[in-house]
Amino acid sequence: MVIQLKELEQMDLFRGIHFDALPEELLRASVIRLESGETVLSPEKKNTTLFLLRSGALTVSLEESDSRPLRTIYPGGCVGELSLIEETRPSAWVHAIEPSELVALDRETLWDMLAADGRIAKNLLSLLSKRMIHNTELILLGKIRIRELEKAAMIDGLTNIYNRRWFDKAMVVHMNRYHRKMVPFALCLADIDRFKGYNDAHGHLGGDHALAAIAKTLTASVRPEDFVGRYGGEEFGIILAETRSQDADSIVERLLEAVRNAEIRDADGNLLPSVTISIGVAQPRAGSTVDTLIEAADSALYKAKDQGRDRSCTFEY
Repeated sequence: MVIQLKELEQMDLFRGIHFDALPEELLRASVIRLESGETVLSPEKKNTTLFLLRSGALTVSLEESDSRPLRTIYPGGCVGELSLIEETRPSAWVHAIEPSELVALDRETLWDMLAADGRIAKNLLSLLSKRMIHNTELILLGKIRIRELEKAAMIDGLTNIYNRRWFDKAMVVHMNRYHRKMVPFALCLADIDRFKGYNDAHGHLGGDHALAAIAKTLTASVRPEDFVGRYGGEEFGIILAETRSQDADSIVERLLEAVRNAEIRDADGNLLPSVTISIGVAQPRAGSTVDTLIEAADSALYKAKDQGRDRSCTFEY
């Protein structure tokens, strides 16, 4: 192996150390040459080597074939230190992404160097610390990404409000609170009146604009503690939190009025005809389940439709 002192001092493991001669331990080290695509480390095999990258480039990935690697290692960097010290398998795949040359230090050689020069031990500790911090950051970013994906899975793409999946989960939470602590709430199911005729007259795009406008209107008209979700089709679910029947009546009347006055515009800003909604309201009682409460609100909704639409009805037990 031919290695220059200047090159040695540029390696992370020897950063800030000035050598008068090549350390004896490095004379025992071997050099590995890899072609692009070859594997250096993998979780499939226990690692016993610290690799110092002389030339080329390596990528670190959580999957064997990953188009989005965790990081890229350039000349002067090293890989394998964590698994070498822990005497375990690496947690990731390391591949060469171009022809690369690595200096391979086995465990005995590394320990001899650490014992001979405490500055190398200090550099190794710094590398391990940075690696752990980087891994922690990746974990946190991963959790944030998961939360973002979970949130996206709970949002209706057309109306940009919560979807049925989220609404079902919220109903379970509120029902459990009711049975544990008797915290009251009201469930409202709202349906756009004569929506099929609206679609027939103004096309499905017109219907989409109506849905989006009503979703925005309902969301803006409830209290901060309340929740609005798209229940399905032209139907919306509204949870009025910590609400008794007399309070629910006034909120529902406000929602009906807000929808009557809501403007619906197409993509060019042209005004479309307004719509109305009918609302069925139900509140839980002893023995209520999510399903029975939804059935009660749905029954009240049909009653509001039968009585002429653009109104609300409350389910009477």
